Amino acid sequence: MSVRLFGETAEGEPVRAVRIAGGGLSAEFIEWGCVTRDLRLEGLDRSLVLGLATLRDYEAMAGGHVGAVAGRCANRISGARFVLDGREHRLEENVPGATLHSGSAGFGRALWRLEDHGAAHARFRIRQEDGAGGFPGAIEAEAEYRLEDRALLMVLTAQAGAPTLCNLAQHSYFNLSGEARIDDHRLTLAAGRLTPLGADMCPTGDVRAVSPAEDFREGRLVGARSIDVNYVLAEAPRAEPASAARLEAGRVMLEVETTAPGLQVYTADGLGPALAAPGAVPPGPRAGLCLEAQLWPDAVNRPGFPSVVLRPGEVWRQKTRLRLSARG
Repeated sequence: MSVRLFGETAEGEPVRAVRIAGGGLSAEFIEWGCVTRDLRLEGLDRSLVLGLATLRDYEAMAGGHVGAVAGRCANRISGARFVLDGREHRLEENVPGATLHSGSAGFGRALWRLEDHGAAHARFRIRQEDGAGGFPGAIEAEAEYRLEDRALLMVLTAQAGAPTLCNLAQHSYFNLSGEARIDDHRLTLAAGRLTPLGADMCPTGDVRAVSPAEDFREGRLVGARSIDVNYVLAEAPRAEPASAARLEAGRVMLEVETTAPGLQVYTADGLGPALAAPGAVPPGPRAGLCLEAQLWPDAVNRPGFPSVVLRPGEVWRQKTRLRLSARG
């Protein structure tokens, strides 16, 4: 385990990086965005996630959320507005017709603080005040990372001082092969339904069965097709992590288990170029595949979707486990 200064924000605030190792894995995280900057399997000389070279590179990338924890309400909110307890709240419209990952005030572009760390674990915390980004209520969140036997366990929790929204999602871009594109990755999903999108890239409110082209239950190559949609794992959060996805490429297999009821699959077609961290594939279109465990997008505006409302006295929690192994 080691802690070092990673850089300073444009406002002059120091940002630390912590590296942990154990169970055949090593990982590095930074306080800015609670980013997973590096994730390695013993015996491989490359990172299995996209990472950027410097803090300036992270700050300069307006979107992407490369490795960050998105929140306080991840994914899209249609119309950049919602009504909670009879009161309308207006948000930043940072993508056409919607708010994505809570806009410029989102957790993925904010400073978390390293609260605790050891040889194989690290815990970060963030607090955001009432009104930040247009959201009501102060909120505190924690992200704990723990390396187990060939697995990274991530536990995300949050509590609020007043009714608000909460949907945290870890936003790593996985690249298991080391190639420039993820088209050759074989993806298997434990989901036969999804939440279809309208023209604004927000869910229509329906839930439907996957079409043959969208069906990954038996495993298939990602190929050149663009994907950016929420697959339905369950109707509500589960008590313990359950199988969600398997990704295979370059002699590496990743298995994703989560308590979350949704998994956003994104082929990074809109990811811009940036300088890469040592040992990582350079970011760019289709350089990585996102598998974002989450509550369903735009749930606050879609009756029947699992609720993203967090009230005082409640604890929001998500557990996601990433199992990594070498094949053949």
